[in-house]
Amino acid sequence: MAPARENVSLFFKLYCLTVMTLVAAAYTVALRYTRTTAEELYFSTTAVCITEVIKLLISVGLLAKETGSLGRFKASLSENVLGSPKELAKLSVPSLVYAVQNNMAFLALSNLDAAVYQVTYQLKIPCTALCTVLMLNRTLSKLQWISVFMLCGGVTLVQWKPAQATKVVPTVPGSMPTVSDSDVSGHVLMRIGKQKAALYGKVSALTGKVAQNPLLGFGAIAIAVLCSGFAGVYFEKVLKSSDTSLWVRNIQMYLSGIVVTLAGTYLSDGAEIQEKGFFYGYTYYVWFVIFLASVGGLYTSVVVKYTDNIMKGFSAAAAIVLSTIASVLLFGLQITLSFALGALLVCVSIYLYGLPRQDTTSIQQEATSKERIIGV
Repeated sequence: MAPARENVSLFFKLYCLTVMTLVAAAYTVALRYTRTTAEELYFSTTAVCITEVIKLLISVGLLAKETGSLGRFKASLSENVLGSPKELAKLSVPSLVYAVQNNMAFLALSNLDAAVYQVTYQLKIPCTALCTVLMLNRTLSKLQWISVFMLCGGVTLVQWKPAQATKVVPTVPGSMPTVSDSDVSGHVLMRIGKQKAALYGKVSALTGKVAQNPLLGFGAIAIAVLCSGFAGVYFEKVLKSSDTSLWVRNIQMYLSGIVVTLAGTYLSDGAEIQEKGFFYGYTYYVWFVIFLASVGGLYTSVVVKYTDNIMKGFSAAAAIVLSTIASVLLFGLQITLSFALGALLVCVSIYLYGLPRQDTTSIQQEATSKERIIGV
């Protein structure tokens, strides 16, 4: 069945992108606050798991509102969720790929220097663009490709100072970084303690430091970059290849996401959770962070549905700039020349990517019809 075309206004798209950007920026600032001021530090893995549960519950509520009646709601759940194991398996792919990506990111973080990781991980931006072209049969103009690589360079410059990240986000031994929408930012580097790093490398008995293997690190970062591009575009393809409700697709994905994150929670922090409790260290601020992560995740799916993953990447880059500016005002972080240049590149790249393109499809169709007339 061919997917139904949904006419969505430009205003709605801009609204979703703006809200997603602001929520992501607020999430970063709030997350930083909860990870640096709390006396009893919560397990970030449990927060990620609860976020998946909340997104599932909100999606169920929105599906109930969309269907309009209890009977149609039950029928939709029965047909698309309970009675469609194939569709559930299809939507479990992004969750599993993101899990692989996160593990590869940890492996890379343990075997590469901070600056090297910062640069190489930003290759996920052009990788997402390439996956969009290959998997969705789209074309990008030369100017759009230039803007994609400009964005890659801009984000690298914005996050260039790992020394500042040490001041902003202290190392917390035994804690696992919170991953929002599968992205591991440069600041995460400074939050991985030796206990986690030891899972992926050999710790020297003399120095107590993890022995790095650059070749292994580059291999891991390559897999992480490919996973990032593939998983995002795969989800976009599933959303746009049928007329199945966005909220049904979210329910299918979040069900598998809960299983994956719950398994990761107990594999990573199981012993400490059994000792201290699942909700250890939770405050009103932590619940606010979870709320922001949930809302941001839902808006991300809307943005992917009605725009694309490349625009999602531009939105994430703008959120990084905004959250850093907020950190200057709230936490005393200093603006550097590299940040200023990077922010400028991000803004210019967003403008260039958004410039109207020539409709080459209609031109090609017109040329084809003329050739047919001449041939006759």
